[in-house]
Amino acid sequence: EWFFGFARRRLPVACHGESPTGPKLVTAAEYSGRREDQRLVDLGSCRRDFAEAAGVETSAALEEKSPSEPASPRKKEERGRALKLRSGVNHFSLPCHGRPSTLSSMPTNSETLLKQFTEAHGPPGFESEVRALFVEQLEGLGQFSSDRTGSVVCDMGGEGPRVLLEAHMDEVGFRVQSITPGGFLRMIAVGGWWSHVVLAQQLVVKTRSGEKIVGVVGSKPPHFLPQAERGKVMPLESMFVDIGATSKEEVEDMGIQLGDPIAPRTNFEPMGRKGRFVAKAFDNRVGMSAVVEAGQQLASEKSGNRVLLAGSVQEELGLRGAKTLARHARPDVAIILEGTPADDTPGFQKDESQATVEAGVQIRMHDPTAVMNPRLADLAITTAQEENIPFQRAVRRGGGTDAGEMHLSGEGVPSVVLGVPARYIHSHNSIIDIADYRAMVDLSVALIRRLGPGEVSDLVKYL
Repeated sequence: EWFFGFARRRLPVACHGESPTGPKLVTAAEYSGRREDQRLVDLGSCRRDFAEAAGVETSAALEEKSPSEPASPRKKEERGRALKLRSGVNHFSLPCHGRPSTLSSMPTNSETLLKQFTEAHGPPGFESEVRALFVEQLEGLGQFSSDRTGSVVCDMGGEGPRVLLEAHMDEVGFRVQSITPGGFLRMIAVGGWWSHVVLAQQLVVKTRSGEKIVGVVGSKPPHFLPQAERGKVMPLESMFVDIGATSKEEVEDMGIQLGDPIAPRTNFEPMGRKGRFVAKAFDNRVGMSAVVEAGQQLASEKSGNRVLLAGSVQEELGLRGAKTLARHARPDVAIILEGTPADDTPGFQKDESQATVEAGVQIRMHDPTAVMNPRLADLAITTAQEENIPFQRAVRRGGGTDAGEMHLSGEGVPSVVLGVPARYIHSHNSIIDIADYRAMVDLSVALIRRLGPGEVSDLVKYL
């Protein structure tokens, strides 16, 4: 977010056995309880079933057709793709080396995407790693283009209204502002930081050549702090980054220059409660992951609209990328996905919470930058209710999203914001529950399916 200002689903994790209506779905608990040899059969059957449904030949089928034919690079690629079966299906890794494998030890497709996106380095203006992941995950599903600030669009084609599913790629970070004679770095913030959360944290400086250098924000031990300083919040201008160098020349030899981007250093990790994860940049890599996952699910469908998947740049500096992206994509309707600040921790009024972790996707109707199209917001709520997707409504007093620019583009674009509540955003460590994330993916897909020509036209019918 810009600084201003479910019950869990029964997931089909394996297919086993035949029935008049097709393969039998096996739940996670049932799958985990099977013997190792049976799980191998389950996985093999599942891949074959999904391959047949998608019209893709499995590697085993390719071998049967040409057992003696040498494997060309193209055939190897086809076989790998047959096993990958990426679109809308959770990934599986076959157990190997005779070790037991349980479902809980295998990350789902959602977790894999979230790990890749959150760990990518991408402060405002330097979103190249995130953009590359977006293109890699959606390759083959549409035509790619970008505007002249770096925002990216995957046009999935189709006929009908242009429906944009969008999230911003950037995260809050810093840039190298100066280098001291002793080899320390001074920095400026890019995005909104409360300096209270910055001291003693690890950061990563990315050089022009792409090398990443770890540093630590320096802090005085309490032994050296006068009593008068202990209760004060140090301003960012007084902080420095220690990268282990002893001189300005040594810093320059490492390849660090003024203006180099700096991002928090935090891994994507599971927490003690199942489904909870901690990472940096959930604002807004949850949105980017969800755009990708929703696009993968929609790829095999024919709909009455033209789906545009997009990632914008520089949202954390005032929704800058959304302005140029809107002109480039020319959407008829926009769904903005966000990692929204949670308000369910000590210090908040529980009865006023509108962003509770594990209470479902947030449907935002208002914030200081945008009044969401009331009919579109109502359609999102109705869709969630009818599809049994857990959700929570929000009318925000502060903050803003790309909808602030998107809804004012051209003659106006009906927009709505869907969010995953994330605790402690704009810091090194934020927390989400993956059930909220999956609810956002589910609602995005369900809502897009309902946005045909008539429905989109009705959103802007005022006379």
